[in-house]
Amino acid sequence: MPRQQLIYLSTIRTLSYCGMYHFGAPPDAQSSPVSFKSRFKIGDKAYTYSLLLMRARLRDWTSLPQLLTTTVCMHSKHEKNLVLIFLFFF
Repeated sequence: MPRQQLIYLSTIRTLSYCGMYHFGAPPDAQSSPVSFKSRFKIGDKAYTYSLLLMRARLRDWTSLPQLLTTTVCMHSKHEKNLVLIFLFFF
């Protein structure tokens, strides 16, 4: 599948592109979805939903727990509420 041209794409579409082709990039890389999220101040729900769609389109089910788990203070992990994510977009 050829890669898209990123000029004139929306921020969410560009984030989806980064999630498709650069998901495993280190957070300090410019093409990383994590750095793209912080650079353009994308909300958690929009970020999670966009990357969930891209990873599901690629059928990469092993990366979903990484997306659906968040680390809060003291390095304890909590699962994100998917109901709130889907209510935000539908």
